[in-house]
Amino acid sequence: MNVYLNNPKEKWVVDRFVKEWNTYNFKQDKTYFYGSKTIWIIAPWLWKKIPIKYLNRNKVLCTIHHIDEDKFDNEQRNDFLERDKYVDIYHVISKKTFAQVEKLTNKPIKTIPFWVNQNIWYEIKKKDNLRNKYNI
Repeated sequence: MNVYLNNPKEKWVVDRFVKEWNTYNFKQDKTYFYGSKTIWIIAPWLWKKIPIKYLNRNKVLCTIHHIDEDKFDNEQRNDFLERDKYVDIYHVISKKTFAQVEKLTNKPIKTIPFWVNQNIWYEIKKKDNLRNKYNI
């Protein structure tokens, strides 16, 4: 399966998600738009950097991390609705975000919390010392 993730490169948590996806999903082909079969808009605020012709040609998954309703004005709503024309399915990380997105689209929505990188825990040396220190 070819998956393209839009990578914000903003030194924010989404960069870590992209890095971990690319590291631990080695069977996936991390390609550019033209070879993709699925485009994962993991940074929805940057969706307009993806050419429309590729959004039209591929399956599009869009992660919505959260919606700040105090700041969700008409401009943001219109941006959501414009992007919604190209999205096939949404990924949200919480029930609250599910309820917010459900009000804006009829597209399928899957709630999957972001993963815990189990590989980090295997890299820690002297786990017994940590367990004793934190009384675990």
